Amino acid sequence: MSAVQWPFLLSLALLADPAVQVLFGPQWSATALLVSIMALASLALFPAFMTYPALVSVQRVKDTLILSLIVLPPCIAIIIGSSFAGLPWVAASLFLTASLQIWASLTFVRRSIPFSWREAAAACRSSALVALGTAAVPLAAVTIEGFRFDHPFVAMAVILPGMAAAWIGGLLATDHPLLSEIGGRARILSRLGAGLMALRHRPHRTKPARS
Repeated sequence: MSAVQWPFLLSLALLADPAVQVLFGPQWSATALLVSIMALASLALFPAFMTYPALVSVQRVKDTLILSLIVLPPCIAIIIGSSFAGLPWVAASLFLTASLQIWASLTFVRRSIPFSWREAAAACRSSALVALGTAAVPLAAVTIEGFRFDHPFVAMAVILPGMAAAWIGGLLATDHPLLSEIGGRARILSRLGAGLMALRHRPHRTKPARS
């Protein structure tokens, strides 16, 4: 999941202005800074979707409730406290709340599924390289154009294919495990397509006419 989420979030942080203009119009350009901040802060949330299934798989459903009771009160307090300083600080508070949530979640998971922090970091190394390689494309565009794009539609039309090529190249260069998942899905779709084509070209039997 990190091989998909990290490249997207890093690129979104760099391309927040043209992305906002394309999706919502230039009148929303002022929110681009908030999008960048939240995209960077969300990098820490990549294992969040696995926490509940992991705990359920080892019959630790009760831990999900305990985890929520531990994490939610300080996160709410941080958000409320930052709200007095303004909206940018609310967005920046996600750095604290996201880190707290993931640290607590992984701590609970490690109680039932033992692994070291070093092992977790090693497992994420190839995804980090893929993310940096993909983000190099929008970084080059920002270096040339700045964070404000005068022609956002043209910029996105040029940058997105480059990002896709860099992402695929990063997966191949690092021999990322995601490649096997993509290959497996591609084989399933290929067999499904072949089966549908076979059914489509299968000769139909005509019923004899009644006398």
